Parts: sequence; structure tokens; C-alpha cells
Amino acid sequence: MSSAGVPPTHARNVDEAVSRYGPLGRAWVDGLWQGDPLADAFVSDAFELGRSPAMRMFRAAIEGGITSVDSPPESLVALFAEVDAVPAWVDFEQLDRAGDHLARNGLQLGLVLAAASLMVGYTNPAAAYPLILTGRLVDHAGVRNLEVGDWLREVTTHGGMRRDGLGFERTVRVRVIHAMVRRHVAGRPEWNEAVLGIPVSQPYMAHTLSEFGVIALDGMDLLGARYTASELDDIYALWRYVGHLSGVNDALLPVDESGQRSIQELYQLTRPPVDDDSRALVAGLVNDYLVPEVAELFPARMPAARHVATSSVNGLIRAVVGDDLADELGIEESRLKHGVPMLGHLTAATYAVTERRPGGKARRVERGRAYRAEQEQRLRTKYAMEHDLVDAAPPDAR
Repeated sequence: MSSAGVPPTHARNVDEAVSRYGPLGRAWVDGLWQGDPLADAFVSDAFELGRSPAMRMFRAAIEGGITSVDSPPESLVALFAEVDAVPAWVDFEQLDRAGDHLARNGLQLGLVLAAASLMVGYTNPAAAYPLILTGRLVDHAGVRNLEVGDWLREVTTHGGMRRDGLGFERTVRVRVIHAMVRRHVAGRPEWNEAVLGIPVSQPYMAHTLSEFGVIALDGMDLLGARYTASELDDIYALWRYVGHLSGVNDALLPVDESGQRSIQELYQLTRPPVDDDSRALVAGLVNDYLVPEVAELFPARMPAARHVATSSVNGLIRAVVGDDLADELGIEESRLKHGVPMLGHLTAATYAVTERRPGGKARRVERGRAYRAEQEQRLRTKYAMEHDLVDAAPPDAR
């Protein structure tokens, strides 16, 4: 926290956050001045050592362990000491089950991540501003969402979160990417630290887990993708470990559904009002990615396909995030929002019948994984994308 003990001026309702949420509220407010010390230290060293040789050491440490790296900086040793130490609460079989649960409803998960999770994230201009400064979600919305999809696929693959899994590798890479963004954005003249705090701060890293967790799950439930209590426990355990590897500190790391809901409530309680920059992110996502994707579902010669697709997307967003947030984000009204819950109930009933049959749930998992692979390949071809994460992207796609 700053030496004066004053939170960044963008944060609202600070006293209420602390009084209502106690230690979590205090950690939230203080965390607006905190990044990721271990990853930030390595990135600082990387600029001293030279980015290319430093990143080669980083990749070598992921692939072969820190002992495979010749003369690594102490910052890299410290970072891998943390990520290599598996917490006692991690159960890899539970994480594999979580991946199956999410794959089973891959269609709904894909929809709500774009139509709910990202939208809710964009309601906070201070959290979204680093994305504005990089320009990637305005100019490369499709590619950016594919990168997220690649990471998510590996995180939810069996064995993906083990030390030799690609989910582990991608997550630790994302952690360092965030540290690089933090350093880059903090050095920009447009970033006013007194107002905005630290870029990609601890609270906003923690909130990202809620975007993939409770926000997505609430939206999926509305669309008919329902989970049992034990399945939800598995899913929240997965996001807890992802958060640990991502550098979220213990004071803000959500353990379960209740913790994620508290993080989401703090995000909304303390955020500044939505501004035009956030609305630009929303417009880029809706107009350049979501609407074209939905329009392709209609016959090519269908009159007003783009108009129908736009109304459908607006209706979905309004149904899953609510009218108040949708109004702030500039999402146009759509009567189709009223049909989403009804379609969700019908979908849930259909799934329930399927899963009562022997092997029905397993078949849905298999179909869900096949559908995700098919869609990813289609989108990679559409966007001519060959890399996985932004650190491996060609310069014109960064």
C-alpha cells in the first residue's frame, strides 16, 4: 500500500468494503497497491539480463525444472520454488473431474465467458484500462479470445495442471505475461498510479478467477448447464489452484463459491463507473467477435442476419449480466432476453434425460471436448492464428 495509507482514488466505498468484509475487504483495498512480487522481480531481472536470454531460461525452467537452468537469477529460482511446491489441499484427480464437468457443457461455457464474464470484468475501468492501453481487445478481439480458449482447454484437460501438464505451463506463462504488462503499463504516461493503483493488481487478479468461476457458472445455470454440489466443489478447487499458480496471494485467493462471490461483490462495490473506454472494449467484443460468430449460424442468404444476430447477442448479454450492468455497458435492449431462461429450462430437462441413461454423462463430456476442438480449429483457420499465448504471437498480433 502507498506510504500514506491512502487507497487509489478510483476505488469507491472503501470504508464500507472493510466494514462489511473484514480482513478480506482490507486485503482488497490494500491489494490495489500490490502486484505479484515474485513474477515482477523476475521480469525486472529479465530487462537487466536481456529479454530473450531471460525468457529462454524461463522456458527451460518450465520444461526441465529450475535445476536444468545454468546460473538462473535468484528471482527465477524464487518463482519456481513457489510454483513447484504443490499445496497440501491440491487433489489432481479432483481437478481432472472439474475439467470433465466444464467440458460437458462447453457450448454454454464458451457463450458465458464472452457474454457474461468479460462483460462483468469490463464494468471496472481501472481493471480494464491495461487492456485499453495494449489495444488487443479492441483490435484483436477474436485472437485474444482464442488465446484464452487455448489456455482454458489445457487447464481442463486430464493431467493438465500437473507439473508436466500444458495447463500448468500455460498458467505460469500467463503469470509472467501479466508481470510484463504490469511493468509496461506502469511506465506509460497515461497510467496515473495515484488514481489507478498498480496495473493488474492483486484484487483484479483474484476477480479473474470469479469470471471463470462463479460468474460463468451462474450464466451457465441460466442456460441450462446445471451442476451438483460436489461437481461445483471440484470446479472451485480447480480455480483455487489456478489462482495459486497465477500469483494471487492467500489473503485474496478464493477457496470456494462463497469466497468467489465475496470477491465479485467487492469488485462491484468498489469499482468506478463504467466509462467510454470500457464501452469501447465491449463494442469491440460484441461487434467484431460475438455478432459475426452468431451471424454465421444463420443461412448465408437470410435477410437481416446481422440484425438478428445483434439482437440475439444483446438479449443473451442482458439475460446473463442483468439490465443494470448492460445499461452501463451500452448494450442495446432486446426482447430476446426473456427467452433465455425458458430455453435454459428446456435445455436442462433435455440434459437430465440424457444423463439418466447409462454412460450418458460420459458421452456428453466426450462430445463437449470434440465440439471444443472442432470450434477451436475453425476459429484458428478463420483468424489465421498459429500461436498459443500472446508471448508467442507474431508482432502484428500482439
